[in-house]
Amino acid sequence: MDDEIYFVIRVCSTSVARRHNVCETEQKEILEAEPNLLQKWDQTWGDRMNEIVLMGIDMDREAIEKQLDACILTPDEMHMDWSKLSNPLPWAEI
Repeated sequence: MDDEIYFVIRVCSTSVARRHNVCETEQKEILEAEPNLLQKWDQTWGDRMNEIVLMGIDMDREAIEKQLDACILTPDEMHMDWSKLSNPLPWAEI
């Protein structure tokens, strides 16, 4: 019999996206404190980012990346009028 113990933890957080409003002074302070952020800093979204860590055995990295890339919104989708779409998260205020 195996004496191994397996833990599975699921963490999920959903929130409504808003533009990143940072004045130039605050941006400078943030980037001075954490210079590594400069390579990831986005002019519209600032230091907001999503990072996913997947751990497993014999995972197909290319297939996973292809499926995740297919989820990325196009520039047209980003700029469309989302107020005309049904809200899949009716409990989240927009």
